[in-house]
Amino acid sequence: MSTLTGNSITVGQAAERIRMLDVACSRCERRGRLSMSRLLLELGPDAPISHAWRGLNHDCPKRNAQGAGESCSLHAPILSKLFLPAQPG
Repeated sequence: MSTLTGNSITVGQAAERIRMLDVACSRCERRGRLSMSRLLLELGPDAPISHAWRGLNHDCPKRNAQGAGESCSLHAPILSKLFLPAQPG
């Protein structure tokens, strides 16, 4: 079973479940949407999904911030919903 640790979710696994991947920064307003079919072509099905947003923050002023909790923090919020077991509620 896939987890969110160690970049173990692959582009192929995500593409089986979604067509578009929303990416967001938890520190600023940056947002984006990536096509899974394009990612499959560019990165291949075995690439870690985190490679999908490499470079998206290349011009972010917080990209190289040194303070804890200050640097750019891109992530794909839907991945935890898709790959983590449901919590009893």
